[in-house]
Order: sequence, then C-alpha cells, then structure tokens
Amino acid sequence: MTMPKEVTTAVLKVMEEVGYIQKTGTNQFHNYKYASIEAVLEKVQPALVKCGLAITQSEVSHAIVADGNLMEAVYEFTLSANGTQSAPIRHTGLASLRNTK
Repeated sequence: MTMPKEVTTAVLKVMEEVGYIQKTGTNQFHNYKYASIEAVLEKVQPALVKCGLAITQSEVSHAIVADGNLMEAVYEFTLSANGTQSAPIRHTGLASLRNTK
C-alpha cells in the first residue's frame, strides 16, 4: 500500500515534533516503566494539530475468542492531511480476559 505524499509528509512532521516520550508510568506488578497514555496524548495531540494530520478510527469487529480467554478487536484507521486521505489501515488487537494472577 502506498501512502499519499501529503499524508506521509504530515506523519514525518508529527514524528519530528513529538520526539521521545518519557516513560513516566510504572507497572508495579511486573516491575517495568512505560509511557502512560497521558504522556503520549500530551505530546501527540498538539503535534497532530500543528502538522495538520487527522486520524480517524472505526471498529470493524470484536469477538471473544480462545475459549473465552481473549477479546479480539479489529479497527481501521484513516490518516488525513491537506484534504488527502490514506487507504484504511487495519489493526487487530487482543486483550486477556482471564488471568490466574
């Protein structure tokens, strides 16, 4: 899939604007640091506006799979810049529903 030039240029500008996001969150149970959603949004949202890039998402489907142990969600994302839109980008995510810990 080829991304339109306007969209690619806007994405690169956002990446340059955002830079590195500090890992300010801590997972106490597994003992690791992570970039919290608040830290990500604090840097990404203003950069998207400044660079003229919009991201829209829509849920394609969701289901409980693996004998009720996982939830699967499928989303499509579209990037828009300067009136030019990308083809939908599909992503599937999984989340554990049951855990022995």
